[in-house]
Amino acid sequence: AEAGLRALTRDDFLAFHKDHYRPENVVLVVAGDLDTKIAFSEIETHFGHFQRGVLRKEDSPSEPAQADIKYCFMQGEIQQAHLILGFRAPRIFHPDSYAMEILSGLLGRGRSSRFFQNVKEAKSLVNSISSFNYTMKDLGILLVDATVAPEKLRDAEIAILEEIEKARDQPFTNEALQKARALLESIYFSGLASVAGQANILAEFEALGDFRLADDYLRRF
Repeated sequence: AEAGLRALTRDDFLAFHKDHYRPENVVLVVAGDLDTKIAFSEIETHFGHFQRGVLRKEDSPSEPAQADIKYCFMQGEIQQAHLILGFRAPRIFHPDSYAMEILSGLLGRGRSSRFFQNVKEAKSLVNSISSFNYTMKDLGILLVDATVAPEKLRDAEIAILEEIEKARDQPFTNEALQKARALLESIYFSGLASVAGQANILAEFEALGDFRLADDYLRRF
């Protein structure tokens, strides 16, 4: 909240940096066609001064059980409404998280997805729409993100929820499943097209436990 942010002082920021930005809590990734000896020398030059210490790492509080719908509406002088829907989903590496990844692709990734075809093209209720399965260590969130003309907001919400209900009651074809899997695989490999993308993926999975989990995660699809 704004009040909490304004209460922070310079000393608070410095203390946070001192407590958390330590070698024990940093993942350093070097990727590309380079000389290993030179790389280690550069690492020593730039990071050798980092001091070890007692790492005070605080985990996030446990997410409470969610039993009710929560809705927030904010209004301002804007040309388009921004609609976000979120649904509790499995954490990363949970056996069901891979199915949720495919579901997010079927619903809202690409022009052949149900949201794009039925909510945007057929009903013209949104200007843009996508879905994303955001997974963390403790939990996941299936997000639906759309931009909408303000006067169409309620109809768009209803249409999106109807598509999600349809996904529960009407099975997807094998062709649609294969297409969604191929799209997600394409997105994954496009992230590896640059050296920075390779480093990002390695760092992300190393922070989750082991950089080799990146290949394992893709195989599980």
